Amino acid sequence: MPPHAHHLRAESPAWSIWRILAGLCAAGAAAWALRDDPKVALACAAAALMAVWWVLEALPLWTTSLVPLLAIPLLRDDLPPLARAQASLSPYFDPYVGVFLGGMCVGAAMQEHGLHRRFALRILLACGNSPRRVLAGLLVAPALVSMWISNTATTAMMLPVALSVALAAGPGEARRADRRGTAYLLAIAYGASIGGVATKIGTPPNAQFAGFMEQRGVEIGFVQFLVVGGGFVLLFLPVAWLFLARLVPAEGQGGLARDSLRAQLEALGPMSRAERDIALVFVATAILWTVSQPMAAWMERSGGPDWLRTAHVEGAIALLAAVVLKLAGGVRPLLPWRALRGVPWHTLVLLGGSFGLATLVVDSKAGAQLALLFGGLRDAPPLAALFLATLATVGLSAIASNTATCGVMLAVLWEAFGAGQALPILYGATIAASCDFALPAGTAPNAIVAGSGLVSLRTMFLLGACLDVAAALVATAWVWLSVPLVHG
Repeated sequence: MPPHAHHLRAESPAWSIWRILAGLCAAGAAAWALRDDPKVALACAAAALMAVWWVLEALPLWTTSLVPLLAIPLLRDDLPPLARAQASLSPYFDPYVGVFLGGMCVGAAMQEHGLHRRFALRILLACGNSPRRVLAGLLVAPALVSMWISNTATTAMMLPVALSVALAAGPGEARRADRRGTAYLLAIAYGASIGGVATKIGTPPNAQFAGFMEQRGVEIGFVQFLVVGGGFVLLFLPVAWLFLARLVPAEGQGGLARDSLRAQLEALGPMSRAERDIALVFVATAILWTVSQPMAAWMERSGGPDWLRTAHVEGAIALLAAVVLKLAGGVRPLLPWRALRGVPWHTLVLLGGSFGLATLVVDSKAGAQLALLFGGLRDAPPLAALFLATLATVGLSAIASNTATCGVMLAVLWEAFGAGQALPILYGATIAASCDFALPAGTAPNAIVAGSGLVSLRTMFLLGACLDVAAALVATAWVWLSVPLVHG
C-alpha cells in the first residue's frame, strides 16, 4: 500500500495504535511458537512484525524497514561488536541500493528540466488520432518512462497530460467518472506499473531480486533482467490495452485530444542545452549498464578484487552518472539540490530493510519454518507451482507495498523451493509484486489516479481484478519460457 493512499481514508489514532499492537502480537505469537530455538524465534518474530506492520502500514514503511538493524546484532551474538555492527549495516549499503540511488538521481534530473514530459508528449502525438490510439499512447508513454524513473513519479508527471486528454475527449462533459476518462487515467497508472518491470532500476522489487540472488551467488545482469522483464512488458501491454479498449469507442473526436497534446508540447519550447546534456548522460548510462556484466568479468580476469561483482559495476555506473549530473553545468547544475529534495530517499531504506529481512529469514533456520507455508507446492508440477506462487504474490501486493511483498516472498519462496528450482519462481514473484491493478491501495499509481475524482473505482476493481489474474498467467508463461534460455 503506497504512502499516497493515506488520503483515501480517514484514520483515528486508536486505529493506528491497534495496527501497531497487531504487529507486536504477531511477533510475540511467532516467538512463543518457536521458543525452543531462540535464534529461529527471534528471526521469525522480526519477520512477522515487519510483515504485519508493512501490510497494515502501522508505521511509515521506511521505519518498519529499520527492524533488521536491531534484530541482526541480536541474532549474530557470536560475532564481536564491530562485526555485528557491520553485519547489521551491510544490507543497507548493498550495491543495488547504489544502483537505485543513481537511477533515481538521473530521473530527478529529467524531471527537473522537463525532459520526461517532452518524451511522453512526443510518444502520445505519434500514436495517432483515434481514441483507442490515444489510449495506446497513454499506456506506452508511461511504460517507457517508468523503465528509468519511479512509477510514482511517472504517474504524477503523466496525470496532467491524461487529464487534459480525458477532458478534451469529451467536450462539455462534467468532471465525472465516465468510461473513457476512466480508461485514459487507468492507462497511465497501469502503464507506469507495467513499464517498471522491464529494468533493474524500474521499481524497487527488481533491485531487491537482483541483490537477493547476488547474495546467493547468482548474478542477474542488466541485459538478462531486461530480456525477462522487458519481454513481460512487451507481452502484457497489449493485454492491458485490450481490457481498457472496451471502455473506449473505436472512433471519435481524437483531434481535440491531439490538439491539446500539441499545445502542451509547443508550450515546452525547443529542447534546451540542459535537456540534451541529460539525454546524453542517460543514454551513456543505459549503454554502460547493458555491458556491465562483461565489464565485471573482464575486471575479474584482469586481477580485480575477489569480491567484485556485476552489482558493484552497475552501482558505480549509476553513482558516476549522478555525480556527472550534479557537477555539470557549473553554477546551474543539471541536478540541483531542489531536484534531490524530491527524490524518495525512504525507498533506499526500504530496499535495505528488505535485504535485511532476507538475511534474517534465510541465513537463520527461520526460513525453513516460513517455507512450510509453501512446502506443498514443492511436490506440485513446476509450471503449476510457478503460477500459484505468482498468483499469491499478486494477491499480497494488493494489500501491501510491492517492496514489502517482494521482501517477504523472496525469502519464503527461496526456502520453500531450494536453489535448484527457485530462480524462475523468484522471477515470477518479482514481476507479480508490481502487478496489482484492482485496488487504490495496491500501488502508488493506482492511488494517484483514484484520487483524481475521474476514475470509477468499481470499474478499476472489476477490470483490475481480471488484469491481476491475466498478469499472473502471462508472467508464468513468459518466465517459464524465457528464464531457462537467459540463464541456461
